[in-house]
Amino acid sequence: MHNLRLKFSNGYQKRFLSELIKLNNLSQRKLSKSLSKSRRTIRLWIDEKALLPEDIYENLIKRYPLCIKFDKYILDKKPNNWGQIKGGKIRYSQLKKNNKFKEHHKKMLKKITKQNSLSFPQQSTFFKKIKTKNIDLLSLLVTLLITDGYLRKGHIAFVNKDRGLLNIFADIVSHISQANVRIRLKKENIFEISVYDSNLAKRLLKYSPTFKTSPATQTRRDYLNGPQPTIKYLFKQNFKTKINCVRLALTADGCLSFNSESKHEFRRRAQLHFACAHPLLIKEWKKLFKQVGLKFWIIKQKNYWGGIKGLRSGKLETIKKFKAIGGFAEEVRISKKSKFLRGYEKNRLLNLVCNYKSNTFKSWKDVYGLI
Repeated sequence: MHNLRLKFSNGYQKRFLSELIKLNNLSQRKLSKSLSKSRRTIRLWIDEKALLPEDIYENLIKRYPLCIKFDKYILDKKPNNWGQIKGGKIRYSQLKKNNKFKEHHKKMLKKITKQNSLSFPQQSTFFKKIKTKNIDLLSLLVTLLITDGYLRKGHIAFVNKDRGLLNIFADIVSHISQANVRIRLKKENIFEISVYDSNLAKRLLKYSPTFKTSPATQTRRDYLNGPQPTIKYLFKQNFKTKINCVRLALTADGCLSFNSESKHEFRRRAQLHFACAHPLLIKEWKKLFKQVGLKFWIIKQKNYWGGIKGLRSGKLETIKKFKAIGGFAEEVRISKKSKFLRGYEKNRLLNLVCNYKSNTFKSWKDVYGLI
């Protein structure tokens, strides 16, 4: 029998991996890279939520012979398909046995489909302004899906905290698709707006073979060997469409920050950031930004999966150009990631940076008073 899994005494699989990491000056990241496994898989082994494969164990023992002492704690060898399963099977079997499954199923469906108290305006300000212009709405939808959305088997969805962005997605997708738009609360203050439209999904997949922009549970190598997301479709669109795609992208995955020398002194010089760790997609975004007159530089950072943090521009000329083409989408606010400026509209900060003439903010109170 091949690819067996090892059953250790309780707690000793964790001790084996933890001791191996500590003695050999490794980290979970380094170990996952050396074994070509995702960090999530390594964590599952350490937490003993998944059994360690025999070939992995033998590979580690060859590299680090001192750890062979853990051989004596191996109790059994299980088939490859043996391990943790999704919960709920015992409970459902009990419900069926007691003829209560239908009643429970109805309650769960009611809970899932329960309407939340979130209410959106009928149309966002952004959509009202662009709907009568010659703008390709499918390009705007591609932009939102590449930033904070996903497409899975006909299910087209956008996940965000900001009601302004959620409303823009709802306006665009309801204008393109005849399917019902669903709104549901995923977590506290995080909402998902989605439609199930297989025909629209097929159209979208012609423009980008996937909308998955990071490896998630895959290894970096496996992910990059598969189909990759792209925004090349946007290059063929008219100038107005490109501008509004850039506005949406920077609204969803961008921010404006002050470059500060200390916690109490703030220079006027601001930086416009765009977050994207994908090594191929980042080049396409840079090209699109350049086509509308925005000059950005790629920022590299080793601890990101693609070795890239995103795009950045510290030129006031670029920031003013961004304001001139419309700036951030209307009504979208700064998120809680910003300790001091969360809750303010992004465009109010953009206006402040472009119009304020002093070189220094002495404290955050100065910013509050002006914004």
